[in-house]
Amino acid sequence: MIASWVAQASFEPLGLTIAVAKDRAIESLMQEGDAFVLNMLPEGDYGGTMKHFLKRFAPGQDRFEGVEWTPAPGGSPIVKAA
Repeated sequence: MIASWVAQASFEPLGLTIAVAKDRAIESLMQEGDAFVLNMLPEGDYGGTMKHFLKRFAPGQDRFEGVEWTPAPGGSPIVKAA
């Protein structure tokens, strides 16, 4: 999933504001208090990785197929290119 908008909300403690479009399949799964990983792509990486996640996926399709990643302690994917 590509976030619609990400911004720093505070310095101490560090806080981020993340906007997700309501038409994204993941939006209905995100609940207050859930844990997730924010993978930030390097500036100028508008090629393979970003294009991969901008395409539409069929329900149940593995969105990380073909993308190198490792699991975070909670299991969320950390993308190698990020």
